[in-house]
Amino acid sequence: MAIDDYDSDVQFGAWLREKRVGAGFSLEQVAEKSAISIDRLKSLEVGYADRSITRAESERLSAVYGLTLQECIDRAIRSP
Repeated sequence: MAIDDYDSDVQFGAWLREKRVGAGFSLEQVAEKSAISIDRLKSLEVGYADRSITRAESERLSAVYGLTLQECIDRAIRSP
């Protein structure tokens, strides 16, 4: 079954939220650590962002969550 862009964005957002919660961070803490606005983080986590996650955002979130950049990029491209 094919996954459309919206479903993929929602699944990626759920994965991001899992990483944040698993790391024990609030949105505010991640916003401060990553220099990404709370509104942008919220929109990414619910899968309703005006634009996809950028490489710079992926780099910052990977650093905050202790991931490799490749993990984040791979997940953004093909959310299972």
